[in-house]
Amino acid sequence: MRVRSSGTPSSLVAVFAGGLLAVAVLAGGAAGSPPGAADLRKQEARTEARHRAAVLSLFSLETQLTRARDRLAAVRARSSVVRREGASVRLQLSVAQRALRVSERQLGARLRALYMAGDEDPIAVILGSSSLDEMMTALDGIARAAEQNRSVIVQTRSARSKLARTRHALAAEEANLTRLEAAAASTADSLVRAGAERTAYINSLEAQQGLTNARIAALDLEARRADAKAATLTTGAVVSPTADPQPGQTMTVSVSAYSLPGYTSSGLPVGWGVAAVDTSLIPFGTRFFVPGYGETVAADHGTSIIGPRIDIWFPTLAQAQAWGRRTVVITFR
Repeated sequence: MRVRSSGTPSSLVAVFAGGLLAVAVLAGGAAGSPPGAADLRKQEARTEARHRAAVLSLFSLETQLTRARDRLAAVRARSSVVRREGASVRLQLSVAQRALRVSERQLGARLRALYMAGDEDPIAVILGSSSLDEMMTALDGIARAAEQNRSVIVQTRSARSKLARTRHALAAEEANLTRLEAAAASTADSLVRAGAERTAYINSLEAQQGLTNARIAALDLEARRADAKAATLTTGAVVSPTADPQPGQTMTVSVSAYSLPGYTSSGLPVGWGVAAVDTSLIPFGTRFFVPGYGETVAADHGTSIIGPRIDIWFPTLAQAQAWGRRTVVITFR
């Protein structure tokens, strides 16, 4: 700022006093961290801690979800086996019931035949036999026929009872498995929803971190500009703001390379074509061409990036090391 003398001592004193006041204000504002930056850094640390806790919680949810899905698969597999066994038991029970009905009909028919045929009456057999052996053989035949039918009926009834008990047991197990399957499916669905909510929360924290970093970067830039202005006023130099680079303008800069994951101070993720700059020379969002690298945008800055120097990103450490540090002439777009 130029000062024009009015020719009066009082005016000179006033101007000098005003200059000292400006220096004092700027120096006081630039000392230490810029106003608000410390609070933002504390907020960033708290957000980072919540982010770590949320990520660990998400890992735990994913583990629980895997176990729940394994349990659900096991229950469904057992339910399939039980349903097949139930179908088999029902078929066997139906067969046993048919066999019992057939045996009962056969026994009834034999009894009716014995009743109708008087020559097979035990008394008639005894009296009509010509010898003891003939009598015993005839009686044994009658007894064996009756015993065979009775045995078939007893066995069939026993098998039917056993199959009925098995069917009831399988039905109870199938009902229990149906409840377990519903519970396991509900648990899995709940874990899926919880995981989605946790992922959304993590994304919001990452977005908040990006905004906080951008605000800190803006405050740091203001602090550096205040330092520069205070130094200029102290030495009596004239303050002249640096004009933004214009399209077609060139600048000789020192270009270094790095390869790290994460986000830039402007909130953008690192990637090809993203450069760290001194924002007092190259404002955020400025596009320029770097020979040997390509189109680039100013989207990051660091404390070591001061003056005509930029830092460009490479996807691998080997590529960054191959670039090293070069002095090139960049062209603004």
